[in-house]
Amino acid sequence: MSLSHQFISTPEIAKLLAELHKSCFSEPWSETAFEKLLLLNGTIAQVTLSNDQPVGFALYQKTLDEAEILTLGILPLQRNQNFGSHLLRAGLEHLKEQGVAKVLLEVSTDNLSAQRLYQKAGFREIGKRAGYYQIGGENFDALILEHVL
Repeated sequence: MSLSHQFISTPEIAKLLAELHKSCFSEPWSETAFEKLLLLNGTIAQVTLSNDQPVGFALYQKTLDEAEILTLGILPLQRNQNFGSHLLRAGLEHLKEQGVAKVLLEVSTDNLSAQRLYQKAGFREIGKRAGYYQIGGENFDALILEHVL
């Protein structure tokens, strides 16, 4: 297995990100949403490839020495193969090289696999937003997680 990571900060990648997001989430972001985010200063897209095929992605927003993970997904057929860990490790290293000292994110309380991924990578809970996510007509809290690089 050959893994590689591409980091891109231009809107040309928006179509691919929208396709990957649609495969990973029940309420996908549009290509236009990704284009708008990628036009903002400090937005970085990451695509992880296995044997030159996309298996996952992440979108980061960097401001000074902090960054936020806006979204991260691994394609359903590629899950439970450590691609998420590889993607996250490479993303955090890239952010550190860019001068980031702290990374934040929000994750739904119903997304246990993502919580395990982030905990394994060294993130810790620093807060909670009550009823932040609405998924399938249900409200779920968001855990606010932080990782100091």
